Amino acid sequence: MKTVFGRWAVRVLVVAFSVLPAAAEPVLFVANASGTISQFTLAGVSLGTFATIDGQAAGLAVRDQTLYVADYEPGNIVRLYAADGTSLGTLSPGAGVRGTSGLAFDASGNLFVSDQLANTIRKVSPGGVDLGIFASNLGSPWGLAFDTGGNLYVANRSGSVITKYAPDGTSLGVFAAGLDQPIGVAFDALGNLFVANFGNSTIHAFSSTGVDLGIFASAGLSHPTEITFDSSGNLYVANWGTGTVHMYAANGSDLGTVVTGLASPQGIAIRRDPVVHTVYSATIQAPINVNGSSVFNANRGVVPVKFTLALDGAQTCQLPAATISLLRTAGGTLGAINESDFVQAADTGATFRVDTANCEYIYNVASKSLGPGTYVAAINIANVAIGTAMFSLR
Repeated sequence: MKTVFGRWAVRVLVVAFSVLPAAAEPVLFVANASGTISQFTLAGVSLGTFATIDGQAAGLAVRDQTLYVADYEPGNIVRLYAADGTSLGTLSPGAGVRGTSGLAFDASGNLFVSDQLANTIRKVSPGGVDLGIFASNLGSPWGLAFDTGGNLYVANRSGSVITKYAPDGTSLGVFAAGLDQPIGVAFDALGNLFVANFGNSTIHAFSSTGVDLGIFASAGLSHPTEITFDSSGNLYVANWGTGTVHMYAANGSDLGTVVTGLASPQGIAIRRDPVVHTVYSATIQAPINVNGSSVFNANRGVVPVKFTLALDGAQTCQLPAATISLLRTAGGTLGAINESDFVQAADTGATFRVDTANCEYIYNVASKSLGPGTYVAAINIANVAIGTAMFSLR
């Protein structure tokens, strides 16, 4: 019988991947309708006035160290501030006299801005370019929130519903109804959506599929506006009626009022400060036979590909959850391999596993099932490829 050999031509690529872990000293920002942005510790200790705008401060959002403030009037303006309170200028998402209300970022860094009077959602690129109207014909939209799939949820104060939009702007209809002037929306770590009802002073909860989970909180509330979660799952609620911020544990326990003396608070956000950048990079070790060659029999069964990680340039044994994927790029019939068949989560056994003793990931390629062609194997963390290896079977 004829023996078939495969020659593995391996090219190693190293790709850096940054992650942003929770920071040590978070800051709670509250936007007052009077135009001041107040700052506090999460325990409610005042850190003074962060900034004052010549307008009406509404929704807040944080990306990295920058605070974004929706200025409801006198113009359609979003104001930017550095971590030390220095003004970084403004963005003007579309023409308008007033109405800028809620803010939210998608995973790519695009800013989405709701306009209560124009009844639209506008999209602004990470570079500040107005990308136009993302959604229209809304009912006094304010609060915005993205789920992990990139879908946008919008609180429509008029009509008292939450509407949902796909990442491309396609309307997915009403996600939740039966509310009372909803303003604030936020997702918890489990993917449940929480809604602040300005009209009846309650926080309503819905599952990720839209199942009504009932009233999460009502005590301590007075016309709530925006809401936000900290990294421990505690919910913070800005009360327009009493000028306070109220806090609830993840299980709904009332943790009391943490901030008082505000002036009709309309926006709330948490900055995890300072942001520490941790960089992972992966190096792929070419599969080597005991004789030192990289020539393999395609019918041998499996060929191990090993991945090691570096953390800020130093090899590490801290191996986060990862997946491996395989794709045919040339030879044979392109697309003949169902890539999903080769995607394996970490710690699943012989196919792709974490070798804690040697501080590496090991992927056992089932070479006999591939056939002639050129392939790329990639290791992914948080859906980002941090290292790839190209090989050929002939």
